[in-house]
Amino acid sequence: MPLPSLEKAPKATSNNSAAKRKATTVADADGDVPLAAAGADATGGDDSDSGDSDASEDPTFINVDFDFRAPAEVDEAALRRLLRQLFHTHANDLELYKVSEEMIRLAAGNQVTGEGGMGTVIKVEGDEDQAPFAFVTGIELNVRQPSNAASSLLTTYLASQLPATSPISSVLSSSSTSSPASKPWLFLHERFINLPAQVAPPLYRLLTEEIIASMSSSGAGEPSHAVFFGRVFSKEAYSDDEDEPMNGPGGAAEDDEDKPRGMKGAKRRKGITKKAKLPVNKGERRDWGYFRPEDELLEKHASHTHTYRFPPPQNAEDSYESPLYGRIVLVEWEKVKSGALWDQLERELTVQAMVAEQQ
Repeated sequence: MPLPSLEKAPKATSNNSAAKRKATTVADADGDVPLAAAGADATGGDDSDSGDSDASEDPTFINVDFDFRAPAEVDEAALRRLLRQLFHTHANDLELYKVSEEMIRLAAGNQVTGEGGMGTVIKVEGDEDQAPFAFVTGIELNVRQPSNAASSLLTTYLASQLPATSPISSVLSSSSTSSPASKPWLFLHERFINLPAQVAPPLYRLLTEEIIASMSSSGAGEPSHAVFFGRVFSKEAYSDDEDEPMNGPGGAAEDDEDKPRGMKGAKRRKGITKKAKLPVNKGERRDWGYFRPEDELLEKHASHTHTYRFPPPQNAEDSYESPLYGRIVLVEWEKVKSGALWDQLERELTVQAMVAEQQ
């Protein structure tokens, strides 16, 4: 998969101090990027064979030019959808509109103090009204102000998933004292699943620069930690073990030709044969799968992580859904502020992409 090439572009809005960049990349058409919404020509297969209808109707890749822009009010509904994707089954219990509204407010900056905006969305170039494919924003945790309901909401949510003995819990709780020893910032990011991971380092780099600029202009102290949140799944639940019997209604093994294969087959096999017990944070090492490849790399630089299980959706038994887990990652600010972490992340993701392309 070709890697995104980044170049400077005009400021997305007059209020945003950091110039957004444009990325040209290739997205897998089998995933979440809708071809019509992308506004790009989709081609595939052998163009010389006009009789091959499958090549034109089912492309493997589409070329898309992306703009890195500041979030705007027109994006709020789409931002909430991405937030619901990120928080999975817990989304129903969270007032995520408070987060999407805060994202729009942060992007606008402060006209009185001249403080620049914060946050980025990825859109198709030339179509500002189109829903964003990704976002990143920074929210200072445990800010006890009525005007920042998102901070209180997210701090309470993250703290509720942590045991009292967790070092991450200590960081969050100490930030609420009158003389805070810790000042954690949540780096909140989500995207369509088939956007390449190479868009993540530029997003995180921009956000880091914007947080530093915001702290400098307001005179506030710099953060103590960066907190990252994402989802993982157990590879055990998605294993494609052909030796595991799959019994039909009568108890006999079904014919091989009728077995669902791949990830869907793995879901169904696990759902029919047994319910796997997947404990976490009990000292048991587990082979995790990552929706965002950069999350696995970020954990190498973390001081602490915590993983917890999302409750299953209501239709999980009928659809044989595998359990998903939330993961909280704590990284010291010293590792983030120089930007070296994002440079390293970019190099590692580039190597991963090159290896995948050769396979």
